[in-house]
Amino acid sequence: MFVGITFPFFSGLLGFFGGFAFAPTTYFLPCIMWLAIYKPKRFGLSWWCNYVC
Repeated sequence: MFVGITFPFFSGLLGFFGGFAFAPTTYFLPCIMWLAIYKPKRFGLSWWCNYVC
């Protein structure tokens, strides 16, 4: 509670850092997991599509 009173913008910072930490697990990690599981031909079309995502 002390931090919330001291920094009135603390909730905004929590939202920012939470989104910053949540984005990799939502957008990048599934593509990397797909590449690790299916192991497509390296530098093929499917590999590039999932690498760039």
